[in-house]
Amino acid sequence: MKTTASEGLFFQWHITDACNFRCRHCYQHRFTRDSELALPELIKVYENIAPYSKGRKINLNITGGEPFLRKDLFDLLRFLDGQKETGELAVITNASLIDEKALEALNGIKKLKAVKVSLDGATEKTNDAIRKPGAFRAALEKINLIQERTRLDVIIMLTLMRSNSYELPALFQLCRELRVNGLMLERFIPLGQSGELKAEVMKKEDWKKAVKEICEYMEVDLAESEVLPCKAFWVKFEGSGANLLTAECNLGEDAFAIMPNGDLLPCRRFDLVLGNLLRRDLSYIVKDNAVLRDISDKSKLKGKCRNCQIERCRGCRALAYAIEKDYLAEDHLCWL
Repeated sequence: MKTTASEGLFFQWHITDACNFRCRHCYQHRFTRDSELALPELIKVYENIAPYSKGRKINLNITGGEPFLRKDLFDLLRFLDGQKETGELAVITNASLIDEKALEALNGIKKLKAVKVSLDGATEKTNDAIRKPGAFRAALEKINLIQERTRLDVIIMLTLMRSNSYELPALFQLCRELRVNGLMLERFIPLGQSGELKAEVMKKEDWKKAVKEICEYMEVDLAESEVLPCKAFWVKFEGSGANLLTAECNLGEDAFAIMPNGDLLPCRRFDLVLGNLLRRDLSYIVKDNAVLRDISDKSKLKGKCRNCQIERCRGCRALAYAIEKDYLAEDHLCWL
């Protein structure tokens, strides 16, 4: 079965650059605490988002860096939990710092629905070559601990690269064995620390093969017009079955990324600052924003993206910006 993602506003909120990992594919430029906002400032950022929601729920993925390095993480989550505008909360983590005390605190946050654990391979060899030695076994142990100690869903997040995309079938099997609730798949975009790893960007043939394997596993037959606008896939495991959710590009409409200093990006992999949420509210930032206006106007896109017959597809602006330094360039992973 295939559906689109749920409605609402969605934010990937990076509350710190600090991290205890140095993954090869990481999109961060720095790993310090220099740009972190204090808790009152984080609250101000939320208050500058809330009026823009206009009845829509605000769904937040709290991450870093590694969010568990912040001692006030639970204070922030409790604040967000108490706001009427907040929809669902999740934490994205490498899971290495999670312990029973942390899980007890997480379990008390009512709107927190999931812990999303980063994993980048179906095998220890592949994952640890990308992340760091010991990361694979540690992640599996922590996944088991989360399942034993909390009511929270566990979702694996994997970035598809040339060095791990061939493991997709084994990854589906691993997810079943781990009894996780979901698997989220996104494409690698060279940025920050990984800016020189352009060789790890999948070729269009690799991406087409990955999409085909996802559809075959889900036993769905989707037309190219249905899958090409999708930049990410979410496999939700439900008992013996599974449900496929697709994430089309919704830059500047209902999804954004927030950086540790409050800077607002169209998405985390689209490294172009739109404004700062500590200084301005979201409505002010997005109103008549030139970047958002350009990427929503298909006539301004270049190459084959401009004349694409799939009306709702705009290609991946983040990939175009990372590869060509031009966010209007064509999407190199489109196989049409």
